[in-house]
Amino acid sequence: MRTRCGVCGVMCMVTALGGGGLAAGCGDDSRERPDAAVPVDAAVADVAVLEPPPPTAPQVAIRVYPNGFPYTGPTANASLVALQDGDGEWRPLTGTDGVYRAEVKSARYAVAVMCGRGLESATRLYYQAVSDTAELHTLGCRREQEDAQVHVSMRVAGFKAPQHAEIWVGPTSRIGDVEGRVELDVRPGPAEYLVKSYLVENGAQVPVKLYRGPTLELTTNQIEEVDLGIQGVGAERHPLVLLGREKSETAQLDSSYATPHSEVAWPIASESFVIGDPTSYATIGAEGRRPEDVSNLTATVSRTSQLESRTYARTVQVARATSGAATLQLPAPWTLTSPLVDRAMVPRVTVVLPLTAPTLARSDYHVELSTTQLSVPANTISLTVRPSWAEGAGTVTITTPDLSQLPGWSPDLALRRNMPVDWTATRTDRSLADDALPVDGRVILENRVSGRSFPTPR
Repeated sequence: MRTRCGVCGVMCMVTALGGGGLAAGCGDDSRERPDAAVPVDAAVADVAVLEPPPPTAPQVAIRVYPNGFPYTGPTANASLVALQDGDGEWRPLTGTDGVYRAEVKSARYAVAVMCGRGLESATRLYYQAVSDTAELHTLGCRREQEDAQVHVSMRVAGFKAPQHAEIWVGPTSRIGDVEGRVELDVRPGPAEYLVKSYLVENGAQVPVKLYRGPTLELTTNQIEEVDLGIQGVGAERHPLVLLGREKSETAQLDSSYATPHSEVAWPIASESFVIGDPTSYATIGAEGRRPEDVSNLTATVSRTSQLESRTYARTVQVARATSGAATLQLPAPWTLTSPLVDRAMVPRVTVVLPLTAPTLARSDYHVELSTTQLSVPANTISLTVRPSWAEGAGTVTITTPDLSQLPGWSPDLALRRNMPVDWTATRTDRSLADDALPVDGRVILENRVSGRSFPTPR
């Protein structure tokens, strides 16, 4: 006889075929009980019992780099790092060697990275969605003990007064003395260098000779010698057209150059135009270039409104691996209302950002706030907001949080009370991620608005 007994079906069938009674716990009357489960075969039962674990909240990581961009050096803890899950309360995080991890249950989250050091105090706030990134890289705090350095001595020949010599080793630069001697301390590792002679005409640098040096493996102190008269090449000029400039705006064109290990774009030439537009840009001559290098062209137009006590600027930046004629299109104007500052013990600033559709792949908004002491900007708060934080709204309103109740906070981290706040708001469009190094085809569009806000009664 074959008997079916729910989840014990196999055991029941074997017992019944052997002539015995039903196995203990496998009565065939289970289906008749009102609270009995629907009988299933054993194979199905195994699947039903192994229910999937409940979903876990996404985890985000914050990596804090004292050396900042390009975020490849060591990480170290900040004075205070805190997280806001959605619109919830801010909570402090504990970091391990500059890496902080936290679970978030909301689709969006905010991060505060704070460094307290007297007049050098700074708070960096980030507002974004988990879909933007689950790993945030940010500038950290200056450490008491700097990283190990390698000393580089440069000896430059082949230039003479009134020319000057400028040397870049990676992101570090110095101006040579009259004999072309330069001493630099730089981080160990691979680095490339640029040697440039230039003249100063009408306040602008005019390049004379340029030398793009080979890659240096900086593990010990080094001495390098360059003769610009032999190794240097002249700057090439190529046609340029700038579109979108208004008559009331002045223009500036910066030509720079980047290599795989430059970390920054080395300046080649900088030119200003009150009347007329730039018509050409400068780069290293073809014989001094390498295939992996890129030229960066940055055009900025600006105007100052005395009536509004504001400055408006628009910028277009393009990276090119090949030289030749270039056309730069400025972004459309963008503006916002002035931030509001209260008179609380810990001053808070409210910023309303109008969000516009990105022209390129991605956009974000950045606001820099600072109070000034002894003519030096101090106590800085910066906000970086991604459109996803607004969840589809046309504007986003951010009020800087009062984190004074969190452990690790100090009064140095607040804006100065009852003092005017200088601010700069920037809208940025990018073709690549915000921490992407200059590569061929990278385009960045920026709108900047600067002004000053005075505290208002609470």
